[in-house]
Amino acid sequence: MAKKQKAANYQKFVIPGLLLIIVGIVIVTYFLPGRDLGTFDNIDPNAHLNKEVRVVLDKSFPFDTNSQPGKTIFRVIDRKGNKVMVAVEGVPPAGMTQAETIVVIGHFHHKIFDAIEVKLD
Repeated sequence: MAKKQKAANYQKFVIPGLLLIIVGIVIVTYFLPGRDLGTFDNIDPNAHLNKEVRVVLDKSFPFDTNSQPGKTIFRVIDRKGNKVMVAVEGVPPAGMTQAETIVVIGHFHHKIFDAIEVKLD
């Protein structure tokens, strides 16, 4: 009888504890945003839906403020090594050249990714 009571006491704590661990793993892996680089491959160039892509700034390409009035153009590299031109209104955020990764939010306009926002990651 004493053995059954000990087993019942363990089950009271072990099963809820395992459920909490499983729920925690699901929340961390599914709901929290990933820190991996994204890709431009899955963005439809004909759709004007804004998408968020985590990329690396191509530091070998200088910022261009002369090609399009009021915009700054720079180049980024995605997870697959695709180099994409990005145009953002005004001046990009300070410290962008020192950031490990950046997040660009926008859509394609012809072959240029027209960013409505650039965030440091």
